Amino acid sequence: MQAGGILSNKMKIKFLLSFLIFLSLQGCSSTPATPSLARAVNFEKGVSKIPEGYYLFLEFRYRDVCSDKCNCAPEAPAPLYEINSAGELWIERGLEGLSTSSSPGIGIFVFNNWGGRVYAMDALPFTLQPGLAASDPIIANVYNVDAEGIAVVEIYGEAYIIKPGQSWTDSGDMKREPPAGCHISYSASLTNFGLFSQAQIHFGYPPAQP
Repeated sequence: MQAGGILSNKMKIKFLLSFLIFLSLQGCSSTPATPSLARAVNFEKGVSKIPEGYYLFLEFRYRDVCSDKCNCAPEAPAPLYEINSAGELWIERGLEGLSTSSSPGIGIFVFNNWGGRVYAMDALPFTLQPGLAASDPIIANVYNVDAEGIAVVEIYGEAYIIKPGQSWTDSGDMKREPPAGCHISYSASLTNFGLFSQAQIHFGYPPAQP
């Protein structure tokens, strides 16, 4: 009888621990993803080796979808750019702080969320506007770029190397209450589209295809 009581107590403890772990997992919010990018070490900030007449193109994209309980108003993000089949980059909005006839300096950075902005990276290190960096600190700085368009960027406070054609992605689901039952699924990405020549970059809307 005593042995049976000890076994029963052990089973109760095991069940209780399992139940507590289950509850803790249910209440967890999503944590930052670990980028599948190489860490940057021993790099010099503020260095650009981009060939003359070429510009780097980076995009940070963020989307979220609210559940029915959230009462969120659906929005459609306005188009910011297009890369056509000829490899031309069409910027459909003016660059922040520069006219369309000005040089973007180092390159172009698209902050592609529901509002959406297009920035000229006039120098390195390039830092997003303080308001943006403070409200969403996923990416805050572009530190340097080599002659092939390989960039060193800051993601969640750490420096990483991102090559042309590479992307960092993150996604998850977060509770956002009140109202009760509201949760938001989100996806984020940072993509290095590489270098574009001055002849490949256009401002405005691409001509309609016949």
